[in-house]
Amino acid sequence: MSISKSDRWYVQLDGRPVAIIENPIDADMFWFTWDVLQLGEAPIPTDLWDYSTDSRRSFRHLETDELDPGAFPGGKGMLESGRVLIRGPLRNRGRLIDEIG
Repeated sequence: MSISKSDRWYVQLDGRPVAIIENPIDADMFWFTWDVLQLGEAPIPTDLWDYSTDSRRSFRHLETDELDPGAFPGGKGMLESGRVLIRGPLRNRGRLIDEIG
């Protein structure tokens, strides 16, 4: 599993991209903070980082189209810095889960 400064991920809600995260900064072990960008003119859903959307939210790598089934946000959404804290997302996590499973 890996993460790179150049990684960019779609944040999807119900399988539809609603935002992009980029510019990861290592926060603690597997946790990273990310810049959040809206897609076009559509505002980012206010409940995107809420626990209530955990089953509806997913992260898909912008370049590889890889889905990370284990990524999730921490805390209460956006941080004061305007970034969001997420455990992952990590490339190749899906493949590792398939190999173990």
